[in-house]
Amino acid sequence: MGCLYVSLGKRRDQRGPRFSGRGTNKFLFTISIILFVLTTSHWIIQILRSADAFIANTSGGPDAYYDDIANPKDVAKTVLYIAQTLVGDLTMIYRLYMVWGRNWKVVVLPSLFTLGFVVVGSAVSASFAGLANGRVVLNTSTVGRLVVAVFTTTLVTNLVVTGLISYRVWSIYRRISAMMQRKMDSPLGHQLSTLSSRALVSILCVSSSL
Repeated sequence: MGCLYVSLGKRRDQRGPRFSGRGTNKFLFTISIILFVLTTSHWIIQILRSADAFIANTSGGPDAYYDDIANPKDVAKTVLYIAQTLVGDLTMIYRLYMVWGRNWKVVVLPSLFTLGFVVVGSAVSASFAGLANGRVVLNTSTVGRLVVAVFTTTLVTNLVVTGLISYRVWSIYRRISAMMQRKMDSPLGHQLSTLSSRALVSILCVSSSL
């Protein structure tokens, strides 16, 4: 909801109480809506699966229920995860494109990894849905490798994008500090350091999810 507020809000002109005229950021608004819908749907399915595993399930107990990843609800959860991750990766690629002055060459590599993520993610979802026995899927070489490829492609995308954004921010600050002879304790230095810190947090978050 906070993202929606920022996306829909208009910035006030610092010179007075009137709005500056800058309207809704349509891109951020659209991304926020899509992620909100996907995340909410994901949690609804998780709640339904918990109810099925601990309340409605009478054969094998919760462990047996969660082991069966060919279950339609589990397949839907996987599809939603793929969709959420795809939207997030595309958003990061868009940010990279903007930070590098709309240079399309810099987004070619992460875009290729994202395309690979779509391919292997679709293959994993289709494999889960077509299983006769979902309990043995991770022991099979083909599907197991596809699952590893899903996490690998999105991790590499995040590392590449975050690294390039951090390098761009650092190089811009270095040029500005050389021209203006400012030190890192300047307001600009604090802002750029914050951006670099957020980039590092992004790397750690993605790494911890594996």
